[in-house]
Amino acid sequence: NSGTGSGSYTSGSTVNIAANAAPAGQAFTGWTIDSGSATVSDANDPTTTLIMSGNAVTVSANYQTIQNGAQFIANSGVPTVMNVGSTATVSVTMKNTGSSTWNKQASYKLGSQNVQDNTTWGFNRVWLGDTDNVSPNAQKEFSFDITAPSVTGLYNFQWKMVQDGVE
Repeated sequence: NSGTGSGSYTSGSTVNIAANAAPAGQAFTGWTIDSGSATVSDANDPTTTLIMSGNAVTVSANYQTIQNGAQFIANSGVPTVMNVGSTATVSVTMKNTGSSTWNKQASYKLGSQNVQDNTTWGFNRVWLGDTDNVSPNAQKEFSFDITAPSVTGLYNFQWKMVQDGVE
């Protein structure tokens, strides 16, 4: 159920199975053998193999609602070159692709990446405003000031949504 690989197979046969694309707002979480006996090569892989036993087998792909999904949309104002210690005002826009509403009370923030939680630009988190409530499918533009590192070099400017205490 919820995938490909149906047919008649003999005991010991290896069958390729593939989960259908996850419904909007959900992610594949694994395979379940609903009836019969078989071995799933990798129960966490949406495209895997099944080794048949002598009985009829029903296998289902499982999906779960994504609570904390986010998609990077754009950034602007990020200089290609900065002098040591100089500042710039930048913005990062993120889209809420999960099922939870982002707000300050639930500890949602924009977090630095590559390496996670680095303080390259002067801090590692950008808070939502006190009254921000970013619903699923809505976008949020974060505007903030960054300070160039104190050592000349090449640095990554990467951010993602995080929920403190969860991820």
